[in-house]
Amino acid sequence: MQYKIVELTCGLGNQMFQYAFAKSLEHHLQMPILLDKTWFEVEGKKHSIPFSLGLFNIDLPYATQEQISALKEKFNSFESKPKIMRSILKRVGYPRVARSFAFEYKAQYLKPNPFAYFVGFFQNPLYFKEIASHIKEVLCPPPH
Repeated sequence: MQYKIVELTCGLGNQMFQYAFAKSLEHHLQMPILLDKTWFEVEGKKHSIPFSLGLFNIDLPYATQEQISALKEKFNSFESKPKIMRSILKRVGYPRVARSFAFEYKAQYLKPNPFAYFVGFFQNPLYFKEIASHIKEVLCPPPH
């Protein structure tokens, strides 16, 4: 796997934390990190929250539908396997989904890891403390 994907969801504040986390992943892992904004593009969703991160001059590319589908296909295949097989695949580094809940910090996410798709809010400044100045620069409000 030559890239990792971070899902963007919810309001602008969450999108900003998710971007900061993605940028930190890029910094720590020295590999391409893509953003998945399809959460905002699914027709018939009950939310009316707009994708707002585009207000800023972000410098990470968006994942294509093909890249997202390829990863999700692997995850679905993984989940359908027997428990013992999933355990073995985890040990050999099979790509997986990483989940993060509000305010928690998982240092292992910023080190080489088998996770390929990141879902969560990543609302902990420890994730991006090493690149805080870049994050502040990029996420500066646009001029009027």
